[in-house]
Amino acid sequence: MKKTFIILLILICVTTLTTCSLPKINTSEAVNIYSDLSGFKGLELYVWIDNKTNQVYCGLMEGTNREKNEQDFKIILNNPVTVDKMKEILASYDKDMFVIIIGLDASLSSDTVAILKSYLDNLQMPNILYKTE
Repeated sequence: MKKTFIILLILICVTTLTTCSLPKINTSEAVNIYSDLSGFKGLELYVWIDNKTNQVYCGLMEGTNREKNEQDFKIILNNPVTVDKMKEILASYDKDMFVIIIGLDASLSSDTVAILKSYLDNLQMPNILYKTE
């Protein structure tokens, strides 16, 4: 009886998790959030890859001297934009803006950096740095 209950509970949890609504991509809310940052201390562009779709997503935060917390990253993960959309957003900022690109889960792989560079190099923003370690 215990085994059946545990298996049933696991199935309910898995079903619930797989049917949860995933964040919508490139929403107007996300674009507004990322377009209205002051950038006084630069911008931090966080990048991650969806393992299911192999799609690269981005989120943007103002640069600060403080450690980012779980709430900061939750906002980004709930408001993903594609690299193409992030390129449009970054184009609205000053060309001299300091932007550091950081892998959300781990350091950026050389493949991810290559993808990002192919999209962002023509923005002609000389202060884009890729944090690879």
